[in-house]
Amino acid sequence: MQHSIASNGAVVVARQRELLREKYRQFIEPGERYALVDFPDHSNVDDSAIWLGELALLHEITGRFPSYVCSREDYDGDALKKSVPDGPIFSHGGSNNCAADLVPDAALGLGNLEAPHCPVMEVFCLLRTDLETSGTDHKVLRDAGYEIDDRPHGHIPCTLMGKPHVALDNSYGKVSGYWDNWHRGVNNVHSAHSIDEVVPVLSEFGLAKTANKITPRL
Repeated sequence: MQHSIASNGAVVVARQRELLREKYRQFIEPGERYALVDFPDHSNVDDSAIWLGELALLHEITGRFPSYVCSREDYDGDALKKSVPDGPIFSHGGSNNCAADLVPDAALGLGNLEAPHCPVMEVFCLLRTDLETSGTDHKVLRDAGYEIDDRPHGHIPCTLMGKPHVALDNSYGKVSGYWDNWHRGVNNVHSAHSIDEVVPVLSEFGLAKTANKITPRL
């Protein structure tokens, strides 16, 4: 069962990574110099995962790293023109508001990731207590056998690792929206709209006792 779950997720990740790669190739050629601006110089590791996915895709296509990188605070127009006089300028994704095509999250650019074969914890709950900030180390996700999360960048790393988890929707539908568009049907992902829906899902994986212990605290 575990093998078929991981394989299904791996196929989805590979297809969506290729979709991203083809989209990037519309804007840049192999060997071309480019800039990647708006480095996420903050504690939100969700944006860090997006940045790493962007870097992985751009390096694969061009064979090189960005010729110019900056955060919002240290942008230098002269340095940008000198480093990339005629190449494309890519702006980091995440919370930027601009016209865009609908594509998978750029963190999918990291591709399939390995997870430990022997988890050190049975279930890990990654539930946000703020509006956007996440300081969670993704190593914690790797060490869990099963995860309950209510943010896309709990769901996405678990999908990259083929890790069974529940994607619990947040108050404005961000998690369910992403799941509906890109990951519906992936066998290792279950979508839930409330904590009450989490218990039967965990029970399917033989975690009924654990569910009864943790859900009253959530």
